[in-house]
Amino acid sequence: MSKLNKKTVVILGIIVVIAGISQRDLATILFGVVIAVGGYFYFKRRIDRQNTMVLENKAEDHGSWKDALYTTYVTGLKYDDHDKVLKKYMGLPYGGMTKGEIEEKAKSGERVYEYSNITIPVSLVPEPKNEYDPNAIAVKLEGKKTIGYIKRTDTFNVRKYIDKNVVAQVFGGSFYFQGQDGKVMKIEEEAPGVALRFYERT
Repeated sequence: MSKLNKKTVVILGIIVVIAGISQRDLATILFGVVIAVGGYFYFKRRIDRQNTMVLENKAEDHGSWKDALYTTYVTGLKYDDHDKVLKKYMGLPYGGMTKGEIEEKAKSGERVYEYSNITIPVSLVPEPKNEYDPNAIAVKLEGKKTIGYIKRTDTFNVRKYIDKNVVAQVFGGSFYFQGQDGKVMKIEEEAPGVALRFYERT
């Protein structure tokens, strides 16, 4: 099974740059830079786009994402090991499937994500004494452990809906898919995404 990810591409680019430096070949150096920088942003855009598609194309029992009063995303998942707290709570990735089961599903033409819109219990807690941002709003798993924050550019809007019913869903992360050569490949991402959708209370 082939593995493609941002880290591998960047390392490959760096190796090419080092080779170019040792040979004093400017063209090789520039080629290595293009591989590293271009590859990094290619995979980043690809993952972001596919994660968004997962969120928008899979409706949950709470209704279509289009029916939400407001939708935003949790930030800071990589800060202070927030992602590790989240993954520990989530348990087995890929729905507990074996490697063989994952590959078989991927060969059917379906992308197999680490997490596919799994609803988790969260609460939003304003932090007026936050030393970095007095308007910060923490996202706490089961009202206890912080897994991230509302994006700074979204805190004003979120405060309008903070008393509404909030649905948090974990989506994306690493995923498997079948390439054009028929091989199943894994695209690795550092952390899954968490979307917050606000609805009227019923």
